[in-house]
Amino acid sequence: MEDKVNEILERTKIIQSSFMPKKTILSHIFVIIEKLLLPAAIVILGFCANRASLNLTNAQEKRQQREAQENVQLKYIELFYQDVSSDNPERQNAAISLITLMRPEFGEQIASWVQANHSLPKQVRKRAEQISDNYARFGILNTYKIGIYFLKGDNNLSSQATDLRDSLLAHGFTGQVQIYPESQNFFDRVIPPSGNEIRYEPDYEKEAADILYRILGELYPGQSYITKLVRRRTSNFISIFLGAQK
Repeated sequence: MEDKVNEILERTKIIQSSFMPKKTILSHIFVIIEKLLLPAAIVILGFCANRASLNLTNAQEKRQQREAQENVQLKYIELFYQDVSSDNPERQNAAISLITLMRPEFGEQIASWVQANHSLPKQVRKRAEQISDNYARFGILNTYKIGIYFLKGDNNLSSQATDLRDSLLAHGFTGQVQIYPESQNFFDRVIPPSGNEIRYEPDYEKEAADILYRILGELYPGQSYITKLVRRRTSNFISIFLGAQK
């Protein structure tokens, strides 16, 4: 009896197995691919999540920077109106100086208002006229610091850097110009210039770089300057790299 039961069970297993799908080579391949793709998918999803988080953080930082800059500009405007409305010539002159610290879209309009306000002293209106001319020439570049880099020990490039700084300031540039004599190791790290280069970050600094390129062409028509893109942004900072002319 027991043998019969065992025989029936064995036959039942055989019948059941006949209805089960047979594993082919293709099915084995799909299983392997699935096992390989799953970790890769997890890595990709993690990367995308980290990227989204980084983009969100960068967007928040940019928004906070814009808000801080706008608050500073509003403070400049408030101080300007307080000083220019006084009867004190020194405070009125101080008010004009504040215009140079404002963003071009604010400073240019306020300078025009001062020029048209004949209740203000003539010298104050004259200074505002000079500032308007300066805004027309330099625009947003006035809000930047310009760094001039050259190989330390090269006397010709050192003289060129000093002359360039003095010419920019004499031409009416109201921002800061700093000279940086650097070692060969520094230039090897940042790629030595192939000539005179204006280096800028394309997403943020193109307008300022274009203005600087135009100004340098006016100041030094006999020299060649080229623009070069970089990806290491320093806020409100644009670089001039001086190199031997080829």
